[in-house]
Amino acid sequence: LTAAITEGDAERERRVFDSSLRMCVFLALPAAAGMSVFAEPIMRLVFTTQEQAVSVAAPLLSLLAVSIIFSCLTALTNAVLQTYNRRALPIISMFIGALVKIAAEYLLVAKIGIMGAPVSTLACTLTVTVLNVYFIGKYTPHKLDVRFLWRAFASTVLAISAALGIYTVLNSFGTVVALFAAVFAAVIIYVPTGLMLRAVSGEDVLQLPKGEKIARLLAKLKLTEVKNENTEGKNRISR
Repeated sequence: LTAAITEGDAERERRVFDSSLRMCVFLALPAAAGMSVFAEPIMRLVFTTQEQAVSVAAPLLSLLAVSIIFSCLTALTNAVLQTYNRRALPIISMFIGALVKIAAEYLLVAKIGIMGAPVSTLACTLTVTVLNVYFIGKYTPHKLDVRFLWRAFASTVLAISAALGIYTVLNSFGTVVALFAAVFAAVIIYVPTGLMLRAVSGEDVLQLPKGEKIARLLAKLKLTEVKNENTEGKNRISR
């Protein structure tokens, strides 16, 4: 993004920003959903012989997992604002978020007990994300196009539903076997489904570490297409 801004390439700026946003949501959404849905078996792996600890920690983790989405978006939007030399704005957002966290935890813990802690964390990350999105819309040329969200959401629902089914069927073999099988199945379903629904494209995948190799592997599996366009000396990969 910095290179595109320096070169004055507005189209590349938009492409990099949109691609980063799509990839961020594509990775964060299933992580949050999976941890939220499978909070109890995850806690059973941690507290193998402590049923009381599992019963207390699982609901907390299930709610706290939702914050993963907004934490990832906070990191992305902070980086975007800093790229546009708006370094003070992320600090303002996070300061306000911290105030919301403190106030919410003070008020909620007294009323709903320890559940107030993850709720206050969620309120904090949501506040920071909303403020950063507002600042990006006001101080940068970018507008967040969230129409792609339904694609990532649909892919997540399909993958988590399948994972739940597999976990239920295999649970008699033990939590470890059932949980790892469910996670593996979710990944196998989510990635192709997300690519087919165009939640992300091959060009988005290129931004990942080893992205070019991953994108070419996906192209061989017919999940993306390779366009023989000589852009910056490389073939471009897209859906």
